[in-house]
Order: sequence, then C-alpha cells, then structure tokens
Amino acid sequence: MTEERKDISPIRSIPLQGITPDILAKAPVDSMTLFRLGHSSFLMKAENKYWLIDPVFSDRASPFSFIGPKRFHQPPISINELPKITGVNISHNHYDHLDKAAIKEMAEKVKHFIVPLGLANDLKSWGIKESTITELDWWQSVRIANLQLTLTPAQHFSG
Repeated sequence: MTEERKDISPIRSIPLQGITPDILAKAPVDSMTLFRLGHSSFLMKAENKYWLIDPVFSDRASPFSFIGPKRFHQPPISINELPKITGVNISHNHYDHLDKAAIKEMAEKVKHFIVPLGLANDLKSWGIKESTITELDWWQSVRIANLQLTLTPAQHFSG
C-alpha cells in the first residue's frame, strides 16, 4: 500500500478511433470482427450478431465514482449507440471486467448474459431477468446462435 506506483498511466494520449453504427454495419458478416472498447472490453460481430465481452463503460473500475483506477480514454462507442446484443459474456467479477452500471443500462438491448458460477445472483439483484442469464461451471458449454461458448479456467492476477 505504501509502495510508490510507477508508469501506471500513459505519457501521451492513446489514439482512439470511434466506432459508429455505420462502421459496425460495414463489418463483414461472413467472418468474426473484434472491436476493442477498453482494457478488457470487446464488441464482437460474428455471423451478423453482436456480442460483448466484459463490457466496462464506467469512468472508474471501482464501486465508487470518485476513487479507483480511471480509464485512459472514453469507450469508442456509447451504450446508446450499441446495436441489439445477442450475448454478453462476463469472465469474472473484478470491477475492471464487470461494470454494474453498464450491465443495468444495457439490459434491454441484451438477449443473453453468460456468466460463471456465482454471478447470476448478482445480475438478478441488479434487475436482470433470470430468463436471460446462463450460468456455467468450468468446461460447461452453451450454444447460442450457432456459437458455442465454453467456460474455461484461467489465471488472473491483480496488482
């Protein structure tokens, strides 16, 4: 806690290309396209359907708006500009991967939420309809819209 943190922010601004609904529409429908939205957040277009991976849109990866790691740049697309989302994949519940405010704001645009064990209750407590949530254990799979999703373990360290 007392150690001085070095090199935690970019020296120069990070180049950012905005993503518009027109850019999304022009992405190929016969292949997979990934759009990076930030640290761990991606928008994927596959078979003309849209998927979000760990969508974080808040200014800080924190339960508070005034402390915690601040994003280096705004997301290249707003939640309002997002198309209908077939599925949101959440990898785990760290604040830099699971953004409560974003999940609540986008809920009406999303058909499926795919989460690891233990996160369904969080989403339900935030007002997400239980019928839209699929909770998986390690190595379990679900097929949605011709895409098979399998939850696999990974190592992830903070600090």
